[in-house]
Amino acid sequence: MTQETKTLQQLKEMVGTEYDRALFSDLLRKLSNEELLDFEDYITKCRARCAEYLRNCRSRLRELNTTALHLRSEFKKASERAKDVMTEINSFFMKVFKDPKAAQENSLAYEQENGLEPTSNILKTQPDAFGVLNGFSLLGYTFGPEKTEAQHVAVRSNYAEMRKRLDEAKENMHYIRIVFKGA
Repeated sequence: MTQETKTLQQLKEMVGTEYDRALFSDLLRKLSNEELLDFEDYITKCRARCAEYLRNCRSRLRELNTTALHLRSEFKKASERAKDVMTEINSFFMKVFKDPKAAQENSLAYEQENGLEPTSNILKTQPDAFGVLNGFSLLGYTFGPEKTEAQHVAVRSNYAEMRKRLDEAKENMHYIRIVFKGA
């Protein structure tokens, strides 16, 4: 290997890194015409590789932006589904119980201990196990058309299905958050 070939190697190693301009210029002056052409060809190939890499990066960035927009849209849909189901659940408790918040807390506590299906069954068959039903109360008894309507609402409702839809929406939101944090 001649001195000129070592010079060309040094120049090639300097391309794409931080380098001393004076040293780079000095090395360029030491090259023969043939080595200058080789170096120019090397630089051209480096530029082409960099341009291709940049195109690939831009393409990947467009893909990631599209995915992010899709995920944002899916998150919004899941959030809206969760909100709609929560409204449905709250409406159910408001139609059935005099104190919907207390009844909902009681049913959630029961659900924690016994599971979703037993809770749903009791809400259908014995909703007063979780709180006082809407209607007229006298001496601990509730009666009147409001109680009858509350019982009908309880029987027609499917609390388990509502809770499953809520949990599914929350789970989707959770996974989308994980994807965003990882991106």
